Amino acid sequence: MCISNFTFKKHNCIEKGEFERLLKIFKGIDSSISVYYGSHTSPPGLNGILRSTSSLMGRVVRYEEVSKLLAIYPGSYSLQVNHGSNIEDEFTISFGYSTEDKKISILNDRETAFIEKANLWIKNNQDRDDVPSLPIEDFVETDKTKSSNIKSGTKNDNIFKELKNSSEKFRFKMKHEREVQSSNNGLSLLQRIKLKEKARKEEDKYDHTQIKRNKFIKNKLKSIYDILYHVHEDQSTGKLKSYSMPKIIATIKDSSTHPIHEDEAQDVVKALASILGRNRMEIVSRNGITALKIIVLDRSQDLKVLEND
Repeated sequence: MCISNFTFKKHNCIEKGEFERLLKIFKGIDSSISVYYGSHTSPPGLNGILRSTSSLMGRVVRYEEVSKLLAIYPGSYSLQVNHGSNIEDEFTISFGYSTEDKKISILNDRETAFIEKANLWIKNNQDRDDVPSLPIEDFVETDKTKSSNIKSGTKNDNIFKELKNSSEKFRFKMKHEREVQSSNNGLSLLQRIKLKEKARKEEDKYDHTQIKRNKFIKNKLKSIYDILYHVHEDQSTGKLKSYSMPKIIATIKDSSTHPIHEDEAQDVVKALASILGRNRMEIVSRNGITALKIIVLDRSQDLKVLEND
């Protein structure tokens, strides 16, 4: 995605970096939705898009931040109740447009529109100390049906009608609830909501753990590369050599300045092999034995690759 030439105006209380952070999230969500629509036609679930965006950005993106985006740029996304079969997503999300922005469709235009909306928000909200984060439900579109109560007869007439129809209403209600349960795999609406909430909490917990682990691996890439580099230089200068994985992991544990678990060390080595490619190193397995094969290392070039990854 291209970077817009527009910039954010100065706010009396909120740092410019906060609006830049929200813009990155906005672009990340847009990208995730675009990728989704590359192979789907129905709207994606909000939770699924937030997971994709979190993975893309390397940090957890939550409902609160979507709420902030919609506070700045109302109508930029269309949130609706999920009537599909995916119990994990309570809401769906898709591109939405406010009345004056119907022609805004490509991502670069949406980025520019977001910055313009943000500057308008900044101009009109100089006294605020933060961007508001309302409950996400406040932004969910609902189909409101108009109903009117016809007042006729006396109070006693109304009571009589209520009593007369009570049994029919009860039977209808029970029949409707059975039909709803049957159409939702025997789960009542309350049960479905509870399951969705439980699934969402478990997913958030998993996502947070995964992002934390990915960040740990990224932070360890350079230090563990240096360990491998010095081991290879000492034992086989400039020549191809294979090292037993258990031994190389033990060396990493012994040489690390901070404690590191075997699984963590192995994940970092796998990441290094994946990032640097087979022309540098690869992990090979044969007859139940796993080894790290180092072909050739160029420290200055390799560190640049790791820096840019």
